[in-house]
Order: sequence, then structure tokens, then C-alpha cells
Amino acid sequence: MHRISTNANRHPARKWGFAAIFLAFSIANTVGAAEPPSAAKEDPTRRAAFTKAVGEVRLAMAGRDYPTARKHLKAATDAAQNFEDRKELARLETVADYLDQFFDGVRDCVAGLGSGEELLVKTTRVAIVEASRTELVIKTAGRMRNWRIEHLPTSLIMATSEKSFTADGPSKVLLGTFLTMDRNGDPDYARRLWQEASRAGYRKHVDQLLPELGSKKATEQIDPIKKKLATLAEMQMKARSLGDHRGLALAALAGVQEAMQAKRRDVAVRMAEIAVAAAKKSRSVSLMRQAVAVQRQVAAAR
Repeated sequence: MHRISTNANRHPARKWGFAAIFLAFSIANTVGAAEPPSAAKEDPTRRAAFTKAVGEVRLAMAGRDYPTARKHLKAATDAAQNFEDRKELARLETVADYLDQFFDGVRDCVAGLGSGEELLVKTTRVAIVEASRTELVIKTAGRMRNWRIEHLPTSLIMATSEKSFTADGPSKVLLGTFLTMDRNGDPDYARRLWQEASRAGYRKHVDQLLPELGSKKATEQIDPIKKKLATLAEMQMKARSLGDHRGLALAALAGVQEAMQAKRRDVAVRMAEIAVAAAKKSRSVSLMRQAVAVQRQVAAAR
């Protein structure tokens, strides 16, 4: 695993910031010695396979499906033909490692939260009910909400991580990587974090990652279904009134139909869950029945 070295003694374990995660890698070892472009004629079939695979890698990372991203990385490795391909692969492998380390840090941050503690999520204060490395339960506006760590809304991840954030170079590299690759990230903020990390002595690490800043928009265009799921997740976080929940349920039900037509059952399952939860909170019996029926249809589909 690629790691950036730092001094462990300066960052006690009690500090759940990402500086407690040690990233150390050598650009030379990762990318390999400078190598001139190959003059050999390319195989167009392998070129198409490589382009598709690296696109799928970024798509999976945007949706936080990191195991799938690793599988597509293997496919891209098999299809690589030249130095530029291998350089791009090295960058994506580094990104994959950093995302793993980032979420390991998030799990530590969440596990360190105490029951009754408060977080400021954008402009809303939420109270911690239960927190562990696998799940977070909060109370907001009198309602209980819970998420698996890997499904936390980006706004909650930011609130949680920044509470324990140690503002050093390695931390900024990791957080910037997440904000660059995630569907609901913030590339502009990521760029600022990386610029600060570069000035702190991590220029080589940042220079290798910078090309990924252009990948977010392209990834959103590739997968509008996942983009809609991310929008629904944010709506779920913000929903307060009965009308908000009704609107969310209807939007989620419409999204389920789109996902099923696109043969994206994995996304449809998540949208159906959102629809059922929102319909229940809307207190509409008819909407609840509709949402449950749709959820059963999705579960039965193969």
C-alpha cells in the first residue's frame, strides 16, 4: 500500500485525524523510471478495453464501491499498452489506496464520537446517539437516522472528519482525494487542500494526483443514475416536513423505475429503501403501500 511518511510521535492515537494514518510512497517506485512512449502499433481492441476499464474505476470510486474499483483496475492493467497507460494506472492505484485509508480514518473519527455529542452539519446541529466503526446513529429535528459508514452523506463525513481533522500535509492529501473522487465531493476545495499539502512538502504526491481533478464531471456524465441516487441521499438528509418526505418518496419511486429500465438493480434497491423510509415519514398510507410494493418488485427482479 502506498503511504506518505509522517512522524507518529507528533500525532497521538487519541487524535482521530487522518494524520494518524501514515501514507508513504515513492513516486519513482510507483510510476517507474522515465520511459519513452512506445512506437509499437496499438491494438485498438485493447485500447477500447483500457479506456472502458479506467472509466469504470472512476465510476465505482465516485459511488464508493471500492471493491469493484479494484476489479476494474485489474482489467485495466491487463489492457494497458504503454507508459502513459501504466502512469495512469499507478495514479489510480494510489487513489484507491488513499480512499481506503481515508475511510479507515473516518471510521476512527466516528468511533471516537460520544453519545450526546453534537456535530454541526452545514448549518444544522445533530446529536450523536450511537457511533462505531461500522455505523452512525444521529438525532436531528426530533428524528433518529442511521447509516452504515460507507453510506454516510458527504456532509456528515465532512462534519465528522473536520471535528477530528489534523491539518497537516498527509491529512489534506487524503481529504482532497476523497473530495475529488466522490460523487458529492468538492473539487474546488480539494484543489485548495492539495495546494496547501504541496506547500507543506508533499508536492510529489499532489502532482501525481492533480490530473484526477478533471475526472469528476466526466464521471457524472457517465452515470446519471448514480448521480440521481446521490441527490436522493442528500434530499433524505434535509427532509423535515411531511411534504418534504412525500416529495422525496415520489422522487425515489421515479428513480427506481429509471434504475430498473437501465438494468441498475443495485441502485434501484437503494432508491426503494429511501422511498419506503420517506413514505413512512410522510404518514401517507397509500404512498407507503405503493413504496412497499415497488420495493418487493425490485427484490423479486433478477
